[in-house]
Amino acid sequence: MNMKKYIPLFCVAALCTSFSLTSHAAEAPKALYHMHDSQELGASSIYEYHPTSVYTIDTSKNYIADVALHPGETIQYIGGGDTLQWLIDTSTVSGTPHLYIKPLKDGIRTNIIVNTNNHTYHLALRSTDHYSLVSFTYPQDIERQRQAELLRPVYKDKKEKEFLDTHTKTSSKGGTELKNLNYRYQLKNRNVPKDLIPTEIYDDAVRTYIQVSSQTKYNYPTLYILEDDNSLTLVNYRVIGSYLVADRVFTKARLMYGKNKYIDITPNKEVVNGR
Repeated sequence: MNMKKYIPLFCVAALCTSFSLTSHAAEAPKALYHMHDSQELGASSIYEYHPTSVYTIDTSKNYIADVALHPGETIQYIGGGDTLQWLIDTSTVSGTPHLYIKPLKDGIRTNIIVNTNNHTYHLALRSTDHYSLVSFTYPQDIERQRQAELLRPVYKDKKEKEFLDTHTKTSSKGGTELKNLNYRYQLKNRNVPKDLIPTEIYDDAVRTYIQVSSQTKYNYPTLYILEDDNSLTLVNYRVIGSYLVADRVFTKARLMYGKNKYIDITPNKEVVNGR
């Protein structure tokens, strides 16, 4: 590593405040972690990351400390107290950002603050007779992932998942609620076999959902908008379970199954299915 290409540290005033936190938790985070508080894996020291804690990084004049941050993070800011006697370089290795820290004198100390797009690291640097390889574990991130897994809906079967995915939405309060669906459509069939006729059509004011039978997977129709002059405009759709989902609503449409085989979809002024 070429230490001549280092990131100059922005001067910041170091304000050290002592305080104590009363907690009933058995493993409350410490205010200051020293190297002996870390877990060792080979030559690496592994700290447990907490956003309110400060972590000691030891290195020496003739060596470089290597501090690995969270994989996938991007370093956005580095600020330090002593900008003249410490050199900081950075690099990304296989998606993991690294800090390389080198003191220019023996027996000096300072602090740095490192902001990434996901975390803030408070590091206390000491020039000693040791040098460090440091990384972190992230228990709060793991807990968030665990909670997200617990909140992930568990479906009774594939049919229930398909129904909830198409008929529900996330409410403003974060819960799930039924979409306001419009079922006011009627079908006019021309030469399409009965087992290919859609079983349900509705829209949620944004998308149109056309439920088809299992036989349709061997003969998916082409969907067109039926214009006022009877011209046809092609509409793309995607297949979700047994539904053809078009990312628009329409007044009139045509499902074309082949030459002279089609179904026209038109509005029904009467309420269908009680809606």
